[in-house]
Amino acid sequence: MTAPDISLIFETDNNQEHRRIQLAEVAQIWKSQTAADRILECLLVAARPISPEEERALAGLPYRWIVRPNTTYYVQKNIGIAESRGAYFALVDSDARPDPDWLEQALAAMKEAPPDVAIVTGRTRYDYGPFSKEVTIANFPFQHAHSYDVLTVGAGNSIFRGDLLRRFRFEGDAIRHGADSDLANRVQEAGYRVVYDPRLKLTHNYTDRLTDLWGNVGMKGHAFALYAAFRSQRLRHPLVDAIGRYRVLLARLLKLRRPMGIPLWRLPLSALFYLWYVVATGRGYALALRGKPAPASRL
Repeated sequence: MTAPDISLIFETDNNQEHRRIQLAEVAQIWKSQTAADRILECLLVAARPISPEEERALAGLPYRWIVRPNTTYYVQKNIGIAESRGAYFALVDSDARPDPDWLEQALAAMKEAPPDVAIVTGRTRYDYGPFSKEVTIANFPFQHAHSYDVLTVGAGNSIFRGDLLRRFRFEGDAIRHGADSDLANRVQEAGYRVVYDPRLKLTHNYTDRLTDLWGNVGMKGHAFALYAAFRSQRLRHPLVDAIGRYRVLLARLLKLRRPMGIPLWRLPLSALFYLWYVVATGRGYALALRGKPAPASRL
């Protein structure tokens, strides 16, 4: 029997009442994992004290609730990484359901991987809702049934080599999006690999309302501009950025429509949705260029 060797690092920034997937459900899924005996610790970083409901939900897990006021998503992840002790760690989103064997499959994938593989990332899909398949393609472009090397990572559906990744952590962690892709780039620049493995399956929170999606996509566009500025990259005109983004989305749609189960008849509707998507992204991007706050997001 293998000793416990993985740290689960939970952010709590996403644990909000209006979300379909809640921390209580997510905690129960982790308790029921087929390889739950490998969990060394669960570190939950929050801006506030734990509630009685959360204590009940987490009972049975080897958890520690770490209070750090005024912290947000990536900041909380970095604090958890610094506190972790496991040979491996996983960054758990409080609004995402892993498959019941996620931990077993993730540990197996990492055991099979050569030493130069620093991160194994999995197949993430959004829960049911309007255009959820198209949004999955936009945000989680790894959907094929075979494993391969990738350039970026979905941090909430990945297993990391602990000692190695504790040296890197997330930079620009006050920005809501961009830090995970940046981490993957830095890891690869240091000579390590990031591998996609479809055995790691996870379902992310979604919405029933396009108004929620409009704000969320706008917030992403805002973050894209902020992160480019943080890295001193040239900021494109919002229209140029939108055209480039639309071309990328259409290419992904054609590549991934079969793995995602999108029929041919739906492609024109998907293409129209992506026009709406890049308008929302461009709005947030333009707001960032003007120094304005990000659109509100409930997703």
